[in-house]
Amino acid sequence: MIDQATELRRLVLKAMRENPVTVGPPPRLLVLTGAKSGVGVTSIAVNLAVALSQQGSRVVLVDADPHRSDVATLCGIRQLASCDDLALATRDVHEMLQLGPAGIQIVPGLNSQEALNNSYVLTDERFHRQLLTLGHHADVVVFDVGCADNDLTGRFCQSASDVLLLTTPDDATVMDAYARVKTMLAEAKHPDLHVLINHSDDLAHAQDVHRRLDDSCLRFLDRRIGFAGHVPHDDRVSKAAINGKPFLLRDPQAGCSQAVHQLATCLTLVDSASRAD
Repeated sequence: MIDQATELRRLVLKAMRENPVTVGPPPRLLVLTGAKSGVGVTSIAVNLAVALSQQGSRVVLVDADPHRSDVATLCGIRQLASCDDLALATRDVHEMLQLGPAGIQIVPGLNSQEALNNSYVLTDERFHRQLLTLGHHADVVVFDVGCADNDLTGRFCQSASDVLLLTTPDDATVMDAYARVKTMLAEAKHPDLHVLINHSDDLAHAQDVHRRLDDSCLRFLDRRIGFAGHVPHDDRVSKAAINGKPFLLRDPQAGCSQAVHQLATCLTLVDSASRAD
């Protein structure tokens, strides 16, 4: 009986993925990725999702980093489901949504090697169609794909409305950011690729980092990169992470919080302008 029930469940989920009911317009897909590990992708993804929610958007945050699953921890929630269930075809994406801070909905990340080995399930067309059904739940779906360089993250970037590439201002990391554009993000043909300079206290320096990166990408890759701004270094970011609370909620007046709010506002304005066109 258990085997029959399991098989029936798989058949039902397969039918739901192959014939989803789309309710409302498809959500905007926003992918955050990093030049390398440690640049703050997950922290910015969580706080950007909170900022977008506070500004009136319905937000789903997907922990799609195949190597680290930290979104639930930074949000201070107990993980009841994960992308393991989606990768192993035991749950539909709608069954995995958990309520997070500021009203965001969260799809927690991969937890097991078995799911990681089968993560190709996340990249196929059926999963993409499932995401489109999230229009009933969200205006924006924010993906934290970390800094992994593989087919999974490449597919997410290719299907995104916008890709936000995080780097820090040090030269070595900027070189890693250029390499990331060259090896993976160059395959994302849409024009909406932006760089965010994290841990940067000086706007002029951040603008110079963007200029150098943009010039290199234009010269060698025939690709322009937008400037998404900078987020100043703040020790309160790590303290908020330890306490399992987004820094934007813990210290809303901090410079890092204000910078993320400004980023959310800019992304919303860009989206509104593109829809008007």
